[in-house]
Amino acid sequence: MTVDIVIKDGQIVFPSGIVRAGIAIDKGKIVALSLESQLPDAHKTIDAKDKYVIPGFVDEHDHLHFQFGAGQDTLEGCFKKETKAAAFGGVTTIGQMSPLRSPIHE
Repeated sequence: MTVDIVIKDGQIVFPSGIVRAGIAIDKGKIVALSLESQLPDAHKTIDAKDKYVIPGFVDEHDHLHFQFGAGQDTLEGCFKKETKAAAFGGVTTIGQMSPLRSPIHE
């Protein structure tokens, strides 16, 4: 079996602690967590030696609507652009702060 990506020799962060292991990813999904010697072949290998591998970050204080209403974009446009940028940077969960001007659901 050949997978799309293998991240080898990383320090994988779990809620219960940190484990030195590798990750195999195929078609956008994790298919294996194991020692490097047991990982499948991959089209791309990322060496994560001495690096932490974190499943994503939570940013609990976002102002995604900051430019909305200032003629910059629609509310939907702000969310689409800024959540895409957050995901690109590794943020997988956001906590939207209420706007000072009006409720976000308007």
